[in-house]
Amino acid sequence: MKMNKCYYLSGFMGVGKSTILKKIKESTQLSCIDLDASIAEKHGPINEIFEINGEDYFRKLEEKEFFLIEPESNLVALGAGALTNNNIYKYILDNKTGIYLEEEFQILWSRIQNSDRPLAKLGHDYVEDLFNNRKARYENLHIKITKSNLNDVINSILDILAGKK
Repeated sequence: MKMNKCYYLSGFMGVGKSTILKKIKESTQLSCIDLDASIAEKHGPINEIFEINGEDYFRKLEEKEFFLIEPESNLVALGAGALTNNNIYKYILDNKTGIYLEEEFQILWSRIQNSDRPLAKLGHDYVEDLFNNRKARYENLHIKITKSNLNDVINSILDILAGKK
C-alpha cells in the first residue's frame, strides 16, 4: 500500500492508538510514527518528563516533535492530549485527515487506572473531566471509528488508508 497522504489517529488514553499503529506498521509498508514514542526516544520517558518538567513543558515538546515528524509519515498516532494544542488541532483539521478512535470513558478508565500514565495517577474524577473536555475536539475530526474489537478497528483504518471508506 503506497500513500502520499498523512492520517492521524487520535482518541483518549487507553483507546489503543499505539497498539493499533504497531499492528498496522507490522502488516504494511507504511511509514507509521507514534508521537509519544518519538518524544520518549529523544527526551526520555514521558512520565519522567511530566514529573520533572510538568505538562506544559511536555506539550511544547509534543508540538515541536509533531511538526518535525509529520512530512515523512503516512500514519501518526497522536498522544491523547495533542489536540489540546491549537496549532496541532488546526493544522490537522485544515490540512490532513484525523481519525477519532471512540470508546466509552468507563472502558478506557478500566484500562488505564493502574497504569504508569502521569495523568491517570491524578484519579478517576480528574481523568473523566479531561475526557469530557477533550471529547469535542476528538469528535470534530474527519472520521470516527466506534468499533471496540481491535481487529475491526485495524481493518477499518486499513480500509480508510486504502481509500475504501
